[in-house]
Amino acid sequence: MIGDIHKALVQRYGGGSQVVFLTESESQNAFSVFNSWRGAPFRISVLEKSQGGIWRKARRIRALANVVHEAKQESDWAKIISAPLEVVDDRYKLRSAIWPEASVKKGGRWFYGSFVNSIRILHRYLANFKGESSWVINRFPAARGLKPGDHWHYLWQFGKPAPRVDHERFLQEARKYLGTLPSETNGFPMGVFTTSSVFMSYFFKRLLPLVLAEADLMHAFLERSSPQELWVANQWGSEGGLVQVARKLGIPVTQVQHGALHRYYPVASIHTNRFFVWGQFWKDRLKGSGEGKAEVFNPGLDVLPVERKRQSAGKKQITVLTTPIHEIMFWHPDTILREVSALVKDLLNNGYAVLMRLHPGDQITPWRRALEAATGSSSPEVRFSKEEPLASILQETDLAIMFFSTVFINCIASGIPVIGLGWYPHIWQGPLKQSGVVHFASSVAEVVEFANRLLQQPRNIMGTEQFLATRSFESSVPISQS
Repeated sequence: MIGDIHKALVQRYGGGSQVVFLTESESQNAFSVFNSWRGAPFRISVLEKSQGGIWRKARRIRALANVVHEAKQESDWAKIISAPLEVVDDRYKLRSAIWPEASVKKGGRWFYGSFVNSIRILHRYLANFKGESSWVINRFPAARGLKPGDHWHYLWQFGKPAPRVDHERFLQEARKYLGTLPSETNGFPMGVFTTSSVFMSYFFKRLLPLVLAEADLMHAFLERSSPQELWVANQWGSEGGLVQVARKLGIPVTQVQHGALHRYYPVASIHTNRFFVWGQFWKDRLKGSGEGKAEVFNPGLDVLPVERKRQSAGKKQITVLTTPIHEIMFWHPDTILREVSALVKDLLNNGYAVLMRLHPGDQITPWRRALEAATGSSSPEVRFSKEEPLASILQETDLAIMFFSTVFINCIASGIPVIGLGWYPHIWQGPLKQSGVVHFASSVAEVVEFANRLLQQPRNIMGTEQFLATRSFESSVPISQS
């Protein structure tokens, strides 16, 4: 998998391709694009000199404080306990010791998910099946996607991770492997990571031990439950690890599209037995092994046009749809907050109202603080939404700005113009721009220019069939119907 990811990154960023930033200041230092890894909360160039543990502790304390603050605002008292526990118990040792052991029957259909959106889309497919299905999740927030009556367990209820000493051999092999990588591969500066004491410390002390602990629990889960088939909504991160363990044990795995396909998909192998995508647009852009495994099926998703509800104040509303800022590959969270805050400030200065529609995995507190710092106060023209139904949000929306989200399908069905920011995966920019579905901006000024122009034009309702097929899931032959 490391090789596939590396290949994907090289093809995506190597060979002279350019990285587009939103603001001109960031484009002055394109190399800073490589100064974060999966949104890890540090810049290598800034913190390389500080190798003590105080920086790591300070970051973790700040992250925990944000989580607790947001939980209090949402009156989600369970989150005050569960969120810090996930940070502190990063190898599942405590949770596997205090949670009751899972009692399960062997065989059957199992679904696995790490995020609430993954669970929700998997439920769409489950609705087409007869018989009992079971669920496994590895994070507390994912449980919000489950429904009453679901038969489910946490991953850590199936066993205990091996002691750290048992993983030492693999850690040594991983160090040797990273040591053999060239400092640069087709323009990709791999040496930025392999020569960084900060990154290597984070990778070997936190990230890789977590992966190995999860692998132990995944083996325990699959060996105890012996699924007849396994379903996931992703093949990266935790799901990617489970897919590999399942393949090793000969368990067939079906993967489904849970949202906007990640930038890796067009250049990496598909590791599952098959892959259900929503429409022909997504299938056409899968290469290699994905071409033979991908099938186009709509699991029951429906996009209906919504009518605009004019606000009493009469101001045009622009909705900014976010993605979890700590999970955007190669962009530092502080950069995203700073640049979007500058954008919102300019939109307010041009007489627009702004609604920040946060991704379920995002946090309101960092966004609120950044916007208040940029505008100088808490502006009544800026509102936040997270769990409100999407249809009601679109009824108030005149124009949408997004990083990368399948909500653009809902927007074009209602004639809402869409502007894509510089963080949009390059692999999708060409076809979406060519079809006129998304207007891409490379600076704050260009976003405002697009907004002013697009909002003067009549609404243009576009078809969604290429993104969301009318062909139903029922025409597919499932792996099993038991």
